[in-house]
Amino acid sequence: AITFAVTGVVVLLHLSPVLSGYIVNTRAEGAISLILAAFWAATVSVVSNASTGLAVNSELDNTIVNGNLYYFSWAGFVTSIMLCVAYLRAVFGVDLAGEIKNRAARLTLWSGLLACQLVVMGASANVFDKSCSSQVESETFCKRTKYGIALGAIGTIFALGVVGMKMITSIAPFVVEGVLAIFLCIMNGFGVA
Repeated sequence: AITFAVTGVVVLLHLSPVLSGYIVNTRAEGAISLILAAFWAATVSVVSNASTGLAVNSELDNTIVNGNLYYFSWAGFVTSIMLCVAYLRAVFGVDLAGEIKNRAARLTLWSGLLACQLVVMGASANVFDKSCSSQVESETFCKRTKYGIALGAIGTIFALGVVGMKMITSIAPFVVEGVLAIFLCIMNGFGVA
């Protein structure tokens, strides 16, 4: 309710030509964007946690039981980050997306893979901690969960290595990228099978 009220007031200020000067590209807008991003980060962590039972039910193999709450919490978080990025671009001239695209070819793809692998590793570790530490689940389920943790860790290390090479030197050997991409593709194929 707090984020909705604050967002509603800011939208109304943006719509008014007279009042928009009080909010557009000001420190208040930056502070509001950062606070909203923090609120949405906290919301996502609570909603995605199976032990709270809000959107994910730990008794039903950690399935999503309230899709709207789960997915729109993530959508709100992504939108708040986009607002912060837009503010930085408008006020300080910081163009993160443009800098990443200009830095090296395929850097955004490897960065996206890095984020996905972190999510796989974190979600698998959460499931393992909740379900396998108390011996509630079968041996096969726990082995698959361990594979998810290992897959996420290996993928994170490989993607982080390529992103690091591209950030430091603007290039990464194409053969290294190709071999790692094929390896991770095969590993993720076994992960979803």
